[in-house]
Amino acid sequence: MLAVAARSLLASQVRQQSPALWKAAQAGYAAAAGSKVVELQSDAEYQAALKELAASKGGAIIDFSAVWCGPCKMIAPVYDQLAQEFPSVKFYKVDIDNQSLSQAVTENSVAAVPTFVGYQGADRVTAFSGADKAMLRRLALELSGGHLKSPGQ
Repeated sequence: MLAVAARSLLASQVRQQSPALWKAAQAGYAAAAGSKVVELQSDAEYQAALKELAASKGGAIIDFSAVWCGPCKMIAPVYDQLAQEFPSVKFYKVDIDNQSLSQAVTENSVAAVPTFVGYQGADRVTAFSGADKAMLRRLALELSGGHLKSPGQ
């Protein structure tokens, strides 16, 4: 957790001292246009997403990541692709350096990035850290109830 806190402090300093650099990093990290990944911007949005999940009893994956994280950048296109492939699952992204999401990061005990948290309805069913494509795909499949998007949809 100390490493995450140190990087968060560094990110905060970059954001304050070089807004243009921070904006460029954020833009490069943002999900691709047309992506089905929802980037949560505040703890209120995070809580609203959890309430929606509880009401729908649907599946969701939350990606806790950071713009400075190499493995996060590597797995981001895979995460975006899975969001397209599994339309019955909600895909969310949380930037751990966004101070407006500090409660979400703390509640999920994020100590390394990327960390993926799976929900079924209001229940947190699993969490793992690391850019493991196979584990991420398996989680999406489980949360979708085994329903893949058919070609041409």
